Amino acid sequence: MICTVSTIKDSVANVTRFVEGNLAAGADHLFVFAEGGDRDVLTRLEEHPHVTVVDADAMSRRVAQPDNLNTRQTINANRINWLLADLDSAEWLFHLDGDEILDIDKGRLLALGPDVETVRLLPKESVSSSEPGYGGYFKRLLSNEELALLTLFGVIDEAFNSVYFHGHVSGKVGLRPSRRHGVHIHDVSLIGQEGSTEDFRADWLHLLHYDSVSPEEYLRKWTVNSAGTPHNFRGRRKLIHAAMSGLVKNEQIDEAEKRDYMLEIYRREIEDDAPSLQKFGLLETVEPRHHSPGSFTRQESDAITAVLPRLLEAEPRYFQPRRTEYDPAELMTTIHAGASSRHPR
Repeated sequence: MICTVSTIKDSVANVTRFVEGNLAAGADHLFVFAEGGDRDVLTRLEEHPHVTVVDADAMSRRVAQPDNLNTRQTINANRINWLLADLDSAEWLFHLDGDEILDIDKGRLLALGPDVETVRLLPKESVSSSEPGYGGYFKRLLSNEELALLTLFGVIDEAFNSVYFHGHVSGKVGLRPSRRHGVHIHDVSLIGQEGSTEDFRADWLHLLHYDSVSPEEYLRKWTVNSAGTPHNFRGRRKLIHAAMSGLVKNEQIDEAEKRDYMLEIYRREIEDDAPSLQKFGLLETVEPRHHSPGSFTRQESDAITAVLPRLLEAEPRYFQPRRTEYDPAELMTTIHAGASSRHPR
């Protein structure tokens, strides 16, 4: 079994793409913490046999959760990591955002030896364009020579992948579920230790990142981001976030003007010069996958049903791997004792 864990606040259409895309690409079961209280999104997820959904808003009313999104994502990922550590069929867990889809060779992944405990998925980013015809194209990370070419021709401002990509360039990680390891946004660490573990990389391990595929999606995403809780943006994205947030909060500008300004930011900062990228042969398409997902055993499903609610009720700081004052082993012993007494096996 290959599983994913995500914290999502998105539209029904995007959530559907996320679920169907990841299951087709090799995932067997998705754990989704759904924020935003959208009943249609929750219903779509609850009805799917290969999805376990947590109503994150209801959870936060029972146990206070951190304001910072990245911190909540880390906590949620480790709840599922430690849940799956006891299940024999859960071989890999990937921590993904709601706009990311696996692009992997599942056979090769499952053939890796037990000495490989973490892998890295390098990103392919969707082209962002207002022009028709580029919806299925992706950008890969470029070599120094390719970046230099684009810079000299004025396609990008500086010869860095961090400038060429609008989203992250470090990718995401997968790990064999383990209570020795803690999951973060872009890496894995040993519990209670600083630094990251070494990860395995290959040309058949990627993810597809649908960052801002169109002006409409850009407006939807950044309006949500600007009005929502704090993010750990850096560099140019931090500047864009501040500008968008200022526009959203500006009561002196009407909604039509705000939209015009936001679209101008999109044209200046986000939209790719897709014709030039295609001319230089730098765009890729991805072959569709048709994976048939597997299922947990009945015993494993019962264990998830028994243990997951206890994990959701626990103090969130247990699931921040670098907080050495909270012992996850002690927590899990207590949780399993309680689950066993309530759900005899």
